[in-house]
Amino acid sequence: MILDEAAHIDQIRAAPVLARAKRALVAGDPSQLRFVSFVADVDVAATLARHGLPDRIDVRRSSAYDVAVGAAPVTWLGEHYRCPPHLIAFAARRFYDGRLTLMTRTPAAERADAIDVVRVSGAVVADGVNRAEVDAVLDTVRRLAAAGRTGIGIVTPFRPQADAIEAALLAALPADEIERLRLRSGTVHAFQGGEADTVIVSLGLVDGDTRARQRFVAEPNLFNVMTTRARRHLVVVTSLSGGGTGLIADFLAHADAPASPASPAAAPVPWAARLAAELTAAGRDVHAGYQVGDWIVDLVVDGVGYLCAPHPDGNRAHLERQRALLRAGWTLREAFPSRWAGDAVRGRARHVISGSVRRVFPDDGPGPGSHTRTMTVRRIFTVVGAALAGTVNATDDAVPPADPREVRALLTDVGLIRVAAFDAEVPQALRRFQARAGLVVDGIAGPRTVQALARSAREARHLRSLGMAA
Repeated sequence: MILDEAAHIDQIRAAPVLARAKRALVAGDPSQLRFVSFVADVDVAATLARHGLPDRIDVRRSSAYDVAVGAAPVTWLGEHYRCPPHLIAFAARRFYDGRLTLMTRTPAAERADAIDVVRVSGAVVADGVNRAEVDAVLDTVRRLAAAGRTGIGIVTPFRPQADAIEAALLAALPADEIERLRLRSGTVHAFQGGEADTVIVSLGLVDGDTRARQRFVAEPNLFNVMTTRARRHLVVVTSLSGGGTGLIADFLAHADAPASPASPAAAPVPWAARLAAELTAAGRDVHAGYQVGDWIVDLVVDGVGYLCAPHPDGNRAHLERQRALLRAGWTLREAFPSRWAGDAVRGRARHVISGSVRRVFPDDGPGPGSHTRTMTVRRIFTVVGAALAGTVNATDDAVPPADPREVRALLTDVGLIRVAAFDAEVPQALRRFQARAGLVVDGIAGPRTVQALARSAREARHLRSLGMAA
């Protein structure tokens, strides 16, 4: 049994499903909204006493997540894949003590200002509704629609404000336009666990508002959810002329400040540094030692990630880095020095190298989305094999003669046959390699097959020289 958003689930709702499970996985975020209980303390105490249960069972304040944390080991899931850096940076610092690792970081995304603030003047609140902000939200929706934006969410802390916004949208826009824009509105509680490409937040507050309304909006868990629902762009509509106080003021100051790119996280390996210098001299946009989450991309050239050496922690870490970056939407290429005998000038001349392992993401930003194409491990190695086979940007490497002994030696180097294998095993091993490399599968050691084998064998020997299994 899997319980998601478990901090939002009370024990009474969780109990029936957990009672039927042999094992349970409980996922939740204590920094987001918790469940709301309408049970009185006196009723809880009476029920516990009637059944002889200890009074430490607090079904009113302890969620299913709280109970699970006290009963089992906890795994921290710190990789963030939703928001661009400018949008998530405030929450990462304020609510998660800097423990989030941003998998959405790219050179383009970190320079992007992802938060706009629309300031409304002369607003008042009547019957819980800030009418001036309702009008500003409608104007913002029209502006986004005219710019071709879809996937728009509108969120506000207050129920009367949410109802007023919904009524205004229904009155101003036909149903087919609302559907085309994928427009959704509601309170923060309604958006718990949800997201949209663009989110418009109506704070609903005015200068001189009651302390109770200000405290409600500035409640950390609610504010965290409210400001982190956007995948691409957040628009904050506010009537606070002075920016408010405390948490609200700090966030608006963050929103108004320009995005500040971080410095490189690590010194590049020597080969990457030489290649970076050559590519920079050629006019490319180059970032060396670029950190994405917990991983380092050796070089980023014109937005494409280049891995210039196997991961120093071995094969498992190398593959995990590749998987994590692909999940985050990166295009990756290998740029090992063995490809050009350590000659950075040749590497610059062929900086589109070794083919690419790609996961395509939408043009308006990094990260996973509905248009991405998930690549299986089999597909990844097929693409890599095709690249090594020279079907993408072949290099000038000489093709060895198709001598049977040489072919056997190459197949041994790449681990497809044993040294003492029978001759009859060679065609079958060739077919396996050709299928993996994206070549015509005929079991014949033609020039392209031999060229691909030579490259693969060289990479295998290079990995072994570094103490890594090929």
